[in-house]
Amino acid sequence: MRLGVLFFVLLLAGCTASVNEPVISSPDIVIESFSFVPESLNVSVGGSVTWLNSDGAVHTIVADDGSFSSGVLNDGDSYSFTFNSPGTVSYHCSVHPSMRGVIVVD
Repeated sequence: MRLGVLFFVLLLAGCTASVNEPVISSPDIVIESFSFVPESLNVSVGGSVTWLNSDGAVHTIVADDGSFSSGVLNDGDSYSFTFNSPGTVSYHCSVHPSMRGVIVVD
């Protein structure tokens, strides 16, 4: 009987450990070495894109058409945006204007 109770407790312990593990998703675009990587990304209508600043400098993500703006992102900060209309959206870093990228939404 004790063996059965011990087995049941261990079984439950194993189940609850996996439930508490966080789900970690990776960013779609990483900011590194003053670049957006990848520079171009395709996403479906209704899809979201997440940028992660992995650079030592602050950066922003600003759509050329004004449809989104991240504000200042420090190293380790991320920003997500959902694209609800098809088309091509160019974006840049307002702090470093030579940094440019493109999202193709279809």
